Parts: sequence; C-alpha cells; structure tokens
Amino acid sequence: QFETSEARKMSKKEEAELSGPIELTEDMILDALGPESYTACGLPFFQKFARPEVFFLTLCFLGVTQGMTRSYTGGTMTTIQRRFGLTTKAAGVISTGDDVLEILFSMHIAFMAGNGHRPRWLALGILFAGLSCILHMIPHLVFGAGDFAQYAMGNFSLSANGSAPKIDWRGCGMEELEDPRCKVDAGLVELEQWTIIILQFTGKVGLGFLSILTSTIGVSYLDDAVPKDKFPFIVAVGACIRFMGPISGLSMSSWALRWWVDPSKHDNVTINMKHHKWVGAWWIGYIINTAVLAIPFIGFIMLPRQLPSVRRRHIEKMRAAAIQGKESLMKYSEKLRPPREPKFSDMLPSFNRLRKNKLFITLFLNLIAFWFSIGCYFMFKSKYIENQFRMTASEANKYVAMTGFVSSMVGFLGMGTFLSFVKPKVKNIIYMTCTLSLILSGCFTAMLFVGCDFGEVHGMDLVLQNEGTSMKSSNSLDSCMTSCDCGRKFSPVCVNDQYTYYSPCHAGCSNVTVQDKTKEFSSCACSKFSPGALEGKFEVKDGMCDTGCEDQFYIFICITLILKCALAANRSINGAIFIRAVTERDKDMALGLRNWVAGACFLTTPIAIGAAIDYTCALWDVKCGKEGFCILYDVSLYRNIIFGIPAVGMLFGFGTEVVLMQWHDEIDFYGDKEKKDLGI
Repeated sequence: QFETSEARKMSKKEEAELSGPIELTEDMILDALGPESYTACGLPFFQKFARPEVFFLTLCFLGVTQGMTRSYTGGTMTTIQRRFGLTTKAAGVISTGDDVLEILFSMHIAFMAGNGHRPRWLALGILFAGLSCILHMIPHLVFGAGDFAQYAMGNFSLSANGSAPKIDWRGCGMEELEDPRCKVDAGLVELEQWTIIILQFTGKVGLGFLSILTSTIGVSYLDDAVPKDKFPFIVAVGACIRFMGPISGLSMSSWALRWWVDPSKHDNVTINMKHHKWVGAWWIGYIINTAVLAIPFIGFIMLPRQLPSVRRRHIEKMRAAAIQGKESLMKYSEKLRPPREPKFSDMLPSFNRLRKNKLFITLFLNLIAFWFSIGCYFMFKSKYIENQFRMTASEANKYVAMTGFVSSMVGFLGMGTFLSFVKPKVKNIIYMTCTLSLILSGCFTAMLFVGCDFGEVHGMDLVLQNEGTSMKSSNSLDSCMTSCDCGRKFSPVCVNDQYTYYSPCHAGCSNVTVQDKTKEFSSCACSKFSPGALEGKFEVKDGMCDTGCEDQFYIFICITLILKCALAANRSINGAIFIRAVTERDKDMALGLRNWVAGACFLTTPIAIGAAIDYTCALWDVKCGKEGFCILYDVSLYRNIIFGIPAVGMLFGFGTEVVLMQWHDEIDFYGDKEKKDLGI
C-alpha cells in the first residue's frame, strides 16, 4: 500500500512537470533545430539575401526554366519522330526517362535531400539538368538532317548508284527512287534511331532528377518559410509565374520549328512548313535552356540550409510550447525536421506514419486518378491538334500555349486568393474540389464529340490493300491510278482545294513546277475524274487539302479554356490539402511518394497509351522496309482514347474527394489548430 501511494505521488509529480511551464534552453533549441550556422550563406555577402522572398523568386525562375525545357521537349517530339522515323510508342519510351527515376529513387532522394542542405541539392539538380540539355542536342550534331536534306534542297536526290541526280518525285509510270542509304549503309537508320532514343531517354533522367527536387524539397522549403494561411496564395502566384515556362517553351519550339533543321541552309529549302517532309530546328532551343539554368544555380548554391526567419519563428513557437509544459514542447519538437544528417534507416518509420494516415492515403488515390488521366491528355494533345485540325507542329504548339496560359492563371490565382483571404471552411473547400472534378469530367466528355472528317485520300486504299501492285478496279478513277503503277511512298497532292490524292502518281501527273516553295503539278490524267473537274478545270498542288474544320477548332479551344481553368483551381485545392495532411518531419517523404505515383502513372501512360494510339494509325511511313513515323491517324479513335480515359479518371477522383469529406475536421488547413494547442 505504501509503494502504491509513493508511485501515485511520483506520477503526480511527473505529471506536474510535464504540464507545468519549463525554461527553454539553448541545448533544447540545438537538439530541435541544429546549430546557428545552419542559417549562414555560402558567402557572407549573400547573407542579406537569405530571405523567403529571394528563395521564392529563385524557385519561380527555376520553375520557369524547368517548364520551358519540359514543354520544349514535348513540343518538338513530333518533329523528332518525323526526323528519325520513331513510332509513338518509341516516343513514349523516351518520355518515361524521368518517370523511371521517380519510381526507383524519388522517395530516397526526397528523404535524403529533405533532411540535408536543400538549396544545394537543388543546385545539384540544376547541374544535372544542364548536362541533360547537352545530351538532347548530340543527335543533331552527329547526324544532321539525314535524308530529309535531299528532299528539301532543290528537290534533288542521287540515284541508288550515286551517279546522276534525279528529280525527287514520282509521276505516273515513272520508276520509283529508293533511299540510297538503304543500300549503301543499311544499318545507319537503325543506328540513328537507337542513338536518339538512348540520349533523349538519358537526358530525361537528368531532368527528372531536378523535377524530383523542385517538387519535394523546393515545396517543403517554401512551406517552412511562409505563413500557413498565406501558402495557397503564394503557391498560386508562383504557379502563375511558372506558367511562363511552358508558354515560353512552346513559343520557343514554335519559333525553332519554323527554321529548317539546318538553319544555315534555310533559304535554300524548296518546301514549306506544311509539307510532310519538313523538319524544323528541333535542337536549337536546348542551347538557350542550358544558358538560362545558370541563373538559379548561382542563387541556390548560396542560400543557407535554414532561413534565419524560419529559425526565429520555430524558436518563438518552442517558447510558447515550453510555457504549456514539457509534454507540449516535446510534441511540437517531434513534428520538426530532424537537424542531424539523415540515414536511410529513418525512412521506414516515416513511411509507416504516412501509411497509417487516412487523409494521406485518400489523397494518394486521388493523385493516381489525376496523373494517369491528365498524363494521357497532356502528352498527346499537341499531336492530336496536328492531326485532327491539320496544323503544323509550330501552329499546334502556339495554340496549346495560348489556350493554357490565361485560363490556367485565372484558375490558380483566383482559387489561391480565395483560399488565403476569404478563408472558407474546410468542408466548403472540399465541396468546391468535388464540383471542379465533375466539371473536368464533363469537359473531357464534351471533347469526344468535337472533331471533323478528313475526307477520302484517293489511292490510299489501293496502297494498303496490295502495296501498289495492279488490281482490278470497279471505277474509272481506280483504273487510272492502277495503270500508273504507283508505289508506297506518301506524297499527297490536292486537287481543286477539295480532293486529296495519295501522291502525284495516283493523280496521274507527269509534270511539276516549283513556285514559292510549293510544287504545282500539271498533266494529271487521273485528277479529271474528281468531282468538279469534269469541265477540265482543275488545279493540283503539293500537300493535303485543308479540312475546313475551323468551327470545330474554335469549339475545341473554348472547351479547353474552361478545362484549363477548372484543372488549375482543382489542383490548387488538392495541393494545399496534401501539404496540410502530414507533419513537417514527414512532408518530404510524402512529397516523394507523390512524385513516385506521378512517375508510375507517367511511365505507364506514354507506353500504354502510345501503343494504343499507334493502333489507330491508318498509314505508316516506311523507311528501308520498316514502319516508322505514323503519317495519318484514325482521328475518331485517337480522340476517344485521349479524352475518354481522362473523363473516367476524373470521376474516380471525384469519388476520393467525397470520401475525404468524411474527415474534413482533421485537416488543419490554416494552422489554427496548432496555434490553439500552443496557446498563441
């Protein structure tokens, strides 16, 4: 009985020590935050720049540069496919380089960098990104324009034995010319393809390393530096600034692709940009990207491990917690980022804490639905615009940039301002994100019905059925084309701005002239069978006819504006909730897992969806007997794939947000609960 009484007295004494005020010592601060030297810059001169505003602006500039590089790579990919004869599936494999890194190492990189010197890790990522840009340029420096130069420079190519030049087009009854390299060096084409795939893939890995760092430790460093209630607005402002990156990248790709792949010979090119053999200067933008990356590199290499203002704020909160008692101080200190050097063995406890966090798991499932859906849309949108609305790669990139900037900026900035200054209840915030998910699903569904038909390509059915051999024909046009004994090479011509023929040969043409980089054909025997040409009045020009799809294109643009705005607002909400669903010590690990799921989705999406899009190809370009770049797609099937999948995915995301509604009381969105617990 005596021992029980003593134990009760001791427990009361310990309880009083835990709940009563204590003195905050320097050792306590050192254990929780590390030494004062953590706030020192690389050089004393830069100490006055160790401020949240400087880090924010440097991170935004890096985001602009990073977005510019990524969008430039995407904007030039179709041209790279054409130049090196790559399938969409091969292009999809290239685009997964950064995703492979994220799947394998994103959690490890985020955890180690998050508990180390975060600004210097960012500087290391920039260094890798610069090297990656150089790798992207190497294929052009080695291989140049390839056989496309033969088609573009005066429309002449050498015969198979390298002797006299022959005009590079095939008219009715003419002998078809072969690519000399198919006989002289049969392995050169394959060497080019493997080189571009390996170097572009490796370059994407380097860019992926920087992407992991900016989206994990960059976000966590910023979140540590700014007030919680202002974080949505600051992120929205940063997003608006960073949107200049994709816009700049797409605009730069639009500009670069207007130049011939060898700019020094641009004035000698005799084909225009709409010609299917046009190859723009896809490589030139990487020079600019490499130079611009030097600016944020200098900024991050000089910033301290811990901003002085962040340390002061933590000390103030520790003092407030010490007044509440030892237990309150211990509870607050446990949430902080460990000041010691990280170990891989510390990852498992952090992972287990996240695994038991129901808010995190629900948001994790939401991310899976989002990234898989949006990855499908973003990766193949430019290619879809090119093929559906018959635009050049330069024009497609321009319209993608124009429709994305303003509407996305309105969505991010509008929602960020609303969350930070109006401060709606968490329940109402989740209601808004549910509504936005339904709007997004509706926009993708509407896009399934926006499009138009190309019309028939006369002669293509003959090529696909028997690869150009003679066959019995049921009408005069087919009989005329068959008698010309045409080959497989696709070189479309347009009759009277309405009717597209597979090649000048299929139109029965025997003469050609070049005016203003456009071929005009005459003596076209088969074109007289086209409707409207019966009176003997017909005009035959190089290239496919316009689709007359302007009205549908404007509808597509309007839907895209709504979609981009809703998408930005939706991600603004979900991103802020994701940050608030975890403690500071687990923040980098959580962001690393977010990158992991993004990488997993972006790894499977380009390959799986790319293969599905290849399945919709109606006509392949054949080089040395092998299928390469897809020339014509079945755009109806293409449209169903890239818009149908996101429509369903957004509905799944809506379901996870409905589940999140059940636990809205547990989300400390503005940091009010923490202040209440500390008595601030």
